[in-house]
Amino acid sequence: MVDAPTLYPEVQTVRSPVGRGLHGYYRKPNGWIVVASTTSSNRQDYEYKGFTFLSRYGQFKNDGDAGGQTLKAVDAKGQPWNPISEQWRLLFQQGGAKEFAVDQIIAYHWHLSPPYREIVFPQLTSITVTDYFCPECDRGIFSAVNPMEAAQALRIHLTSGVSDSHHYTAEDLRKLGQEEGIDFFSARRVKGSVRRGMAQPKEGAEAIPDLTLNEEANERRRQRRT
Repeated sequence: MVDAPTLYPEVQTVRSPVGRGLHGYYRKPNGWIVVASTTSSNRQDYEYKGFTFLSRYGQFKNDGDAGGQTLKAVDAKGQPWNPISEQWRLLFQQGGAKEFAVDQIIAYHWHLSPPYREIVFPQLTSITVTDYFCPECDRGIFSAVNPMEAAQALRIHLTSGVSDSHHYTAEDLRKLGQEEGIDFFSARRVKGSVRRGMAQPKEGAEAIPDLTLNEEANERRRQRRT
């Protein structure tokens, strides 16, 4: 595995250049952090949609190229920086690891391999993440705080048919689960009673009419008429 880069090249601290077309970090309504434009019109639009601008982490020119040949941005240490390939560097240099939602960290697999060697995510301290790897290929890691969610993600992958080896049957999954200690099936929860006659009315709901009593009343009326 390739070592993660360092956040701190030894260069004096300077301010990021000020100008138009700057970008910064926002928190989306779902808690995920993204990079987006901070021009007044764009910021207003994002905030209208429920985004929160994380102004404490500054703004930067989000340009350069994939090879890092043309760099106009500088990081918190004054080092030339290519946000195209390292969009999170400025945030991480200023203690922003705590901003990321747990599910975003897991989705990026940063809980297994942090993006920089100095990074520690305090929100993972009391959390255990379950990681499952496909026994048929190396295409992905299926991770979740809830082991059932990780198992279901692996189950979907193994039955997806993406290749000849990914046509698992229920019996195949059962055998793999027994070998690896994975429960592929308990996530199937019944939300309501299959036998509707056993269902009880919720508190505050109108009582279900007793159709038997109605039939008896109708029978008495028929008898009186005769």
